[in-house]
Amino acid sequence: MGEPLSPPQTHAVACAAYTVASAGGTTPLSSADRRAITSALRTVFGCDDEIDISTLTVTSSTDLTEQIESDATRLDLVRVLAVLALLDGVVEQPKLELVVDMASALHVHAEFVDAIHQLSLDHVRWVGHDMIRANVATIPGVPWDAADPYAAFLPYEGPALDAVLAQRYDHLGQFDEGTFGRAFFDHYRSNGYGFPGRTFALVEAWATPHDSLHVLSGYSTSAQGELLVAAFTGGMLRHDVDPMESHILPTILIYHLGIDINKGLNAGDRARIAADPSWRDTYDGNVHLGLDAEKLWVAWERGRAMSQDVYSGHWSFWDHVERPLEELRSQWEIPPLDPSLAAVPDDQVRREDFVREGVPEPPAVSSVPIADRPAAT
Repeated sequence: MGEPLSPPQTHAVACAAYTVASAGGTTPLSSADRRAITSALRTVFGCDDEIDISTLTVTSSTDLTEQIESDATRLDLVRVLAVLALLDGVVEQPKLELVVDMASALHVHAEFVDAIHQLSLDHVRWVGHDMIRANVATIPGVPWDAADPYAAFLPYEGPALDAVLAQRYDHLGQFDEGTFGRAFFDHYRSNGYGFPGRTFALVEAWATPHDSLHVLSGYSTSAQGELLVAAFTGGMLRHDVDPMESHILPTILIYHLGIDINKGLNAGDRARIAADPSWRDTYDGNVHLGLDAEKLWVAWERGRAMSQDVYSGHWSFWDHVERPLEELRSQWEIPPLDPSLAAVPDDQVRREDFVREGVPEPPAVSSVPIADRPAAT
């Protein structure tokens, strides 16, 4: 959290959030919208006083700029508004246009704002490609190939298979219970992941830091867990990168809106691309509406508190595998995870929280699996 807001500033932030969530007062709020606004005020902006959502009114970007002067607060506000614009699980141009307008007025110039603008223009393919680029930019050791962005993520085939590397990870299963290494091993085994070095395993430079953050943060690999670990990662990053564009928004597109930017990794993707080249309305998956905004804000703040950046390029997984997990969490200042704010399994997502009166319900969930990596062999 930044510096405390005055009552007029708090009201301005709340009205800006209401304006975006309601598409300028034209769309009813869902239960998820209401909870997102009140929890953002509390967690992101440090406002302890309860806000009566029913008293909020539509505001303009001009009025907003007169109240919010801090650059840090402006950036946090636009980040929150971007999440709110996507919270009801569909791409709604009026909400996105309001975010772009407020970001411009507040002089918040960031890659994620460009993505919101492009999304408002229905340029979803550009958005997906740019988010992959931004994600790769945060991962030391993973090269960027604009023509084949995912080639570097799946390197282990033919002569590139690395049995020695895979066996080194297998050995983690012999470590004592409670160690970081054993927790990492159990995380892979329980999720059916293949260790780096094996066929269809993800490249070590991406997978090991990412899955280390699952273990360290305590967030699962359900749709909601992936959303929360993305926010935790965004808060943790010390790089000069845009955490919204590289981690948070792409995960929202995949696990909340069903716009799967991981095209080619999941069953049916190529047929879906052919049927809808814009990538706009390709939702067909077993996860949708996984985002709980209150949990997301908390995950972001927990990541901000973490003193170690595992994507720094200097952090070594192997230096810590024999350490007790709880000792590492304490040393790296990771706040404890409140069980009520942990990720829920996919079948416990409260889809009814996103229902809005007079608005079509979100698409149904199907049996097509959506995942961030192919099945291990």
